[in-house]
Amino acid sequence: MKSTLVFYIKHIIFWITLFLSHRIFFLLNNFDNIEDEKYQLILKSFLVALRMDFSVISYIFALLVLLFLFFNYFNKWNLYFNSVLIISMFFIILSSVLNIFDAALTQTWESRINARALSYLAAPGVAIEYSTAVNLIPLIIYFILCSGIFAYFYKYLFRNQKDLFKESKKYGMVVNLLLIPLIVIGLRGGVGNNPIGKSSIYFSNSRILNLTTLNPVWNFISIFKDNDFTNPYTFFNKTDAENIFKTFSSTSKDTTEYILNLSRPNIIIILIESMSAENLQYFGNKESVTPYLDSLAINSLVFSDFYATGYRTEQGLVSLLSGFPSQPKSSILRESNKIIYLPNIGNILKNYGYCTLFTYRGNLDYSRTDEYLKLGGFDDIYDRERFKKMSIDFNNFEKTDDLLYESLLNILDEKKEPFFSVSLTSVSHTPFNANVEKIFKQDDIVSRYKNTIHCTDKALRKFIDCASKKSWYNNTLFIVSADHAEKYPNKRNFNEPLRHKIPLILFGSVLKNEYTGVSYDQTASQFDFPKTLLKQLKIDDNNDFIFSKNLFNKYYNNFAYYSFDHGFGIIDGINSVTYNLDTKEASYRGVSSECDSLKIKGLAFLQFLTENIINY
Repeated sequence: MKSTLVFYIKHIIFWITLFLSHRIFFLLNNFDNIEDEKYQLILKSFLVALRMDFSVISYIFALLVLLFLFFNYFNKWNLYFNSVLIISMFFIILSSVLNIFDAALTQTWESRINARALSYLAAPGVAIEYSTAVNLIPLIIYFILCSGIFAYFYKYLFRNQKDLFKESKKYGMVVNLLLIPLIVIGLRGGVGNNPIGKSSIYFSNSRILNLTTLNPVWNFISIFKDNDFTNPYTFFNKTDAENIFKTFSSTSKDTTEYILNLSRPNIIIILIESMSAENLQYFGNKESVTPYLDSLAINSLVFSDFYATGYRTEQGLVSLLSGFPSQPKSSILRESNKIIYLPNIGNILKNYGYCTLFTYRGNLDYSRTDEYLKLGGFDDIYDRERFKKMSIDFNNFEKTDDLLYESLLNILDEKKEPFFSVSLTSVSHTPFNANVEKIFKQDDIVSRYKNTIHCTDKALRKFIDCASKKSWYNNTLFIVSADHAEKYPNKRNFNEPLRHKIPLILFGSVLKNEYTGVSYDQTASQFDFPKTLLKQLKIDDNNDFIFSKNLFNKYYNNFAYYSFDHGFGIIDGINSVTYNLDTKEASYRGVSSECDSLKIKGLAFLQFLTENIINY
């Protein structure tokens, strides 16, 4: 048994040493981008990376255990050790090749190898063009030396396996069987709810240090897990789909109305979890679920026909901050090799002198949200773990929104103006079981939902009252919306437009007087927000937000798009179409001929959107 344990321990030491050498070379090759970083952060990147290294080692161990069980059954030990040698040599060469590609790509794209880079293998001319921007000589030398040295080191380390052979029949089986649950844990990166992802090891605001923590083999495997190179939504010729999209999404001219009296206001965005517009009396509800929001809307600028693009927080965030619509059956936020290319309001405002922060009482490693925010330029990200270190306890769930707002006020007091703050509430999160005040007495899910919405509305009132006493209040634009809607309070079907309708309320002293108490009834969507906000700040978005429209230009095309698991919906104010991608059936509301045209726009929109994701 001892020899078998030593066999695996030697493998762990060998692979950790190999991956460490790759990491050091990667850093040296990108030294210009890290020379300003603190040495302790560089060292921390080595420690953080161990989790993903062990995940890769677990892949290798899984193969070794399977081979052991197979050859042990046939008593073919020479074949077993030869097979182990071949597999190890393969991974030595693979990891070395991937590492030099990563080192080269980081110099040109600031990215490790991804689907986009692999796609250039089909176009050698383009690949050669990119390679000329990199000095290949040190990369080739490193590959030869690294592969050669570690291949020799491996053969030397495992040159004598007689002791292992002797004990394999009796005790080796026990060790290998005991390894299986440990391998499963290692593959997942631990015992947590979520398997290891890039978000779980991204620890710094430095893009290079975050990339350093990635294991090249793990990253390569993830490409094939996360990406599909074909478009499943092909309804038109690719050029025709793009032309249809551009025709109905473009504007004839710019007549922007400027609603702010300050050029660089502070911006505070409050996203209320699962907040459907139908909760507000302002939108026709007969009950008083959100008395504060209703009173606020009357004296604010409100978009009264505004829609969430999806039905999950991750979809809402990417739409609101990156102007990127949701997709059926997938989410771009789950594709690490894609989100690095998404534009983000955070990055743009940071370049214009804004302090950027995000606050949420939950864990942001789910769906790679923390990875997305770090890549998106958010300087300070406060989640459950960071609040815990600040001795702020969110265990009292019904008080989480109050605590979130209280913490936000303290944080903002320490920030330099202007600041850009995004906060996501929690109390109204499904299953709506927070122990809040029972305004609605029935013991059913609709009443529980409305009670949590009422609770977060009450917390918002307290936050704005406290904020009004702050020195930065008169310089601040407040924006209240939702991450997505919910089928309650009116039990809407998953695909109908009102299931996705959310409020968008703008207020604050920086709003010009003539825009207070104004309602805009043009149809719009979450992904229209980036271009709209940047236009008000007179910041050029360089057409990065290709799906976004400027809602204060009266010539914009009036439509909203949203998706659900097996289809999409598109609305133009009067007419709406929902389309089921499985059955190829469409449901119309409005004028039939106009709905026919609207359906074509929706199909082209989805095809063009998906093509963009594939090409990222």
